[in-house]
Amino acid sequence: MGDFNMEPESPEYCALAGAAGGYYGRVARIGTPVDAFAALKAYSPESYSWMDPGDNGKRMHLDYCFVSCGLEGRLKSARIDTQSEGSDHFRVWVEIGG
Repeated sequence: MGDFNMEPESPEYCALAGAAGGYYGRVARIGTPVDAFAALKAYSPESYSWMDPGDNGKRMHLDYCFVSCGLEGRLKSARIDTQSEGSDHFRVWVEIGG
């Protein structure tokens, strides 16, 4: 979990999480991390986890929580606290249930 400085579906992201297939999307595989936000369909076109302190209009999603494929079914929720202060990156929250 944390600041990976990579955008969703960038080459770096796909190298870590696996490439998305044309027919089945991204399939969970043992040994390949699962993006909790993607698994929960918590991304939206306007979502971001980083904002440029010098230009608040420049925003990107750069922070992630990856889990093992065994935990994917236990994911409950994911959100980004864009009201938090102290960094140009915002807190990423993921809830995992029993």
